[in-house]
Amino acid sequence: ALPILFYVLAPFHWIAGVRGVLLGVLLVNLGAALGACWAARRRGGDAALLLFASAILVLVRAGGAGLLVDPWNPWIAVLPFFAYLVFAWCVAERDFLLLPFAVVAGSFVVQAHVGYAPLVVALGLGAVGLAFVRREGEAAFGAVRRPVGIAVGLGVLVWLPPLVEQLAGDRGNLGDI
Repeated sequence: ALPILFYVLAPFHWIAGVRGVLLGVLLVNLGAALGACWAARRRGGDAALLLFASAILVLVRAGGAGLLVDPWNPWIAVLPFFAYLVFAWCVAERDFLLLPFAVVAGSFVVQAHVGYAPLVVALGLGAVGLAFVRREGEAAFGAVRRPVGIAVGLGVLVWLPPLVEQLAGDRGNLGDI
């Protein structure tokens, strides 16, 4: 695992130990589920909200209740990856407000478990590619500058700790990967 997982869960551990970590994982998963539902509703209204909320319930049921609180890296990435899928769909549909959410969610997923990296990168490139295939001139590009700037800034912020770890430490996780 790369630093983001530790940074997100550390305050919970400091406050309440192992139980705090479980609470932190639950909050990460709740945030991912709510984010996915919010984005689905933005894209497809109440019908999409119900469809995606149902998919989340099926996913949690299939993975067991432990999926919601298990800090094991492959499990903690499941619901954030689902949220990333919804955010990428929104970006492909030119809802660029969700690009920063996609960058943060995708970065979290990859840093939690590197096995998701090919999926996150391919889906991200595909979503951005689809969004710009249907570009409507320079006026449309002007509206994209702010979300792209925010996404780039957040991407740098989220990936700075692994880069610092790699460059400043004896052996960083990026080098081991």
